[in-house]
Amino acid sequence: MEIVIEDLNVIYHPGTPFAKQALTDINLRVASGSFVALLGATGSGKSTLIQTVAGLIKPTSGQLRIGNQVVTPKSKQLSELRRLVGVAFQYPEHQLFEETVAKDIAFGPRQQGLTEEQVAERVEEAMRWVGLPPSLKDRSPLALSGGQMRRVAIAGILAMRPQVLILDEPTAGLDPRGQREMLDMVGRLHREQGLTVLLVTHQMEEAARYAEQLVILSEGRIALTGSPREVFGNEQALCRLKLDVPEITKLIMALNRNLDPPLPLTLFSVEELERELESRWKRGDDR
Repeated sequence: MEIVIEDLNVIYHPGTPFAKQALTDINLRVASGSFVALLGATGSGKSTLIQTVAGLIKPTSGQLRIGNQVVTPKSKQLSELRRLVGVAFQYPEHQLFEETVAKDIAFGPRQQGLTEEQVAERVEEAMRWVGLPPSLKDRSPLALSGGQMRRVAIAGILAMRPQVLILDEPTAGLDPRGQREMLDMVGRLHREQGLTVLLVTHQMEEAARYAEQLVILSEGRIALTGSPREVFGNEQALCRLKLDVPEITKLIMALNRNLDPPLPLTLFSVEELERELESRWKRGDDR
C-alpha cells in the first residue's frame, strides 16, 4: 500500500512555552510493497514519523495518505488507518500477556470481531509466516527464547493483516544469529505477502542488505533519501551527516587511500568487493 506524505509538520505542545518542532516539511513517497529503512541519530524524528504514519500522532500541518485514508490536522477518526498499519515497537515481547502463544496472537483478530474459526485460521497462518512451529501454540510465550517471543509479538500484528508493517529496531537485544534470522524473516514476509515495510534501524548493514530505499532523518528533516547504492555512494553527504556507515564501506574508504582510481562505495558484501578487486587485478587498473 502506497504512503504519501506532503509538507508534514509535527509540533509537540504547540502554542505553549514547551513547544517543540519534531518534524519539519516532510515530503516522502513510499511505493506500495516496497521496503524502506528509516535511519538517523537519536532525536532525529524517526519515532515521531512512524507514530504519525501509524495514526498515533496527528500532524500539526500537512497531510499523510495511506491507500485511500487521508490524515490531516482536522481528522477525527483514525481507527481505519490503524487497521491498515501494524507497528512493532522496540522489544514488542514486553507486550505479551496471554497464557499461551495462540491466545496472544488471537487477541487482535478477536478485537476485529472475527469468528473463532477465522481467528484460529489467522493464528495458524501468522505462526507459519513468522516460522513458529505448531508445537509452540499451547506454550506460554514467556517461556520462549527472546527471538521466539519477538516472533510471537510480530505474529500477533500480522494476524490482523495490516497492509503496512512498521518495525522499530526489530533486532535490538538479539545476538548476531538472532538478528540475521529476524531480518531474513522480515525480508521473506515482504516478498511473499507484498507488505509495505518501514524498518527503523541504527544499523547501516541492515539497511544496505534489506532495504530498497533509505530515508535519512536529521533534526526532524529528511536529509538524504535514495537507494542504498545512491546513499552510500554519496561520500560527502555521509561525512556531513556523520553517519555510521557499513563496515564494508569503512573498509573500502580505507583501501581507497592507496587506490587510483578509488573503489566505488556501492559494494555491500565481501563477495562484491572480492569480485571488484579481482577484476581490477586482471585489468591491471590499480596503481
